[in-house]
Amino acid sequence: METRRDVSEAAKMPMAPGTLIHPFVHDDEIGDSIVSSHIVDRLNDGIVIFDMSKNDLSIIYVNQRFCDFSGFLQKDCIGQSPCFLRGKDTDPEALAKMEEILRSGKEGAVEIYNYRKNGQGFWNLLRLMPIHTGNKIRFFAAIVNDITDRVKLREQADDLRDELIHYSRMNLVAEMISSLAHELIQPLAAIASNVEAVKTLLTGGKPDMELVREIIEDIISDNRRASTLVYGLRDFLKKEESSQELIEINLLIEQIASLVYSELVIRKTVLNYNLEQDLPPLVGNRILIQQVILNLINNAMQAMADTPNGDKKILIATYRRKDRLIVDLVDQGVGIQPGREEQIFDKFYTTKKDGMGMGLAISRYIVESHGGRLYASRNPERGSTFTMELPIHE
Repeated sequence: METRRDVSEAAKMPMAPGTLIHPFVHDDEIGDSIVSSHIVDRLNDGIVIFDMSKNDLSIIYVNQRFCDFSGFLQKDCIGQSPCFLRGKDTDPEALAKMEEILRSGKEGAVEIYNYRKNGQGFWNLLRLMPIHTGNKIRFFAAIVNDITDRVKLREQADDLRDELIHYSRMNLVAEMISSLAHELIQPLAAIASNVEAVKTLLTGGKPDMELVREIIEDIISDNRRASTLVYGLRDFLKKEESSQELIEINLLIEQIASLVYSELVIRKTVLNYNLEQDLPPLVGNRILIQQVILNLINNAMQAMADTPNGDKKILIATYRRKDRLIVDLVDQGVGIQPGREEQIFDKFYTTKKDGMGMGLAISRYIVESHGGRLYASRNPERGSTFTMELPIHE
């Protein structure tokens, strides 16, 4: 990265990363005494002060701590644009947030990626405050903290959480693997049977071509059914979890129902719908939202293990409430113990003999990461209702 620029060039650039403005009561005489103070030089935080009265917003002071972690001498920094630590990987959105704080004349903070003199990148926490002279903002002071280690730890935690979400998804499929295998075997067996039937017809003297056509259409239909299941499982199990797209929630629920159809049959459970039509789409990760709904359906089936067969029913309802899209999942299971409506979302809390206690905790994290809410309530007579609220995209 180029570390020294002509002042006229720097003046044209957006405000640099990494400043917090510290409010001093200031006039020129007091300001000169502050910036020369040994106390400021001994602070553990980097301090940068730049002059708002100059077109280039040039730096008029940096303390020794700033020089220590940036690698620049004080004389290298004086007169530079506040953005002179910016580099190729500095986020434009962080710069825009910085500019917004400066335009507002209010305190603010931003995390931004900067570069040392030797070209090494580092993360800054820039806290900004205006310094007033009379009724005008004459200076900005920036408190600069190197938070590279903190950001790395946060990224590692995010990676571990992503791994846990993926493992939870794998575990969810593992619980239903026998029914999924049954769902796949049915169309494959039908294809094999129909192929044999066609061979028999074609080896005869005068085959009924209309019947052959119908059998071939059945083969195509069964093949499509098997392919849909395989591709649906492939998409559900892949680890690409960052993509955002428009989601038609009713269509997504119908796709999920096809995945759990055999499991519902095995458990003698009926899945009913009350889906409001013409709902606006959501914006989010389709696979993760699918994971939440699939997990809630699986939990509902398990909660109804001791429910009489005729009463094993799940209702999924969708509707709009102001700027939110609501998905309710109602079961007829054992219900939630009074006072445990929040505790069931805690990590490692489970009432299952072999449960991990992570499914609902992960589901709530996914929903909240989409700007929504996930909560549970007891039904008046029997069972529980899980409600997912997500912001609508319009």
